[in-house]
Amino acid sequence: MTKNSTVVSTIGVAEIAYQMKNMIEFSPHLLYAIFLLVAICFVVLTLPVGAFFTYLSRRVAVQR
Repeated sequence: MTKNSTVVSTIGVAEIAYQMKNMIEFSPHLLYAIFLLVAICFVVLTLPVGAFFTYLSRRVAVQR
């Protein structure tokens, strides 16, 4: 599920890349900090969603 949502969120990735470019343009000395912040935000958003859908798929699975 996470892979599909990542593919669908291409527009969001383009937007965050644009914002990251603007931030780096005005604060080039914070390059690594800005990149790390964006990476952490991506992980914080995708891991809980993936864990939730894994839990949900196990709970709703049909017993055979």
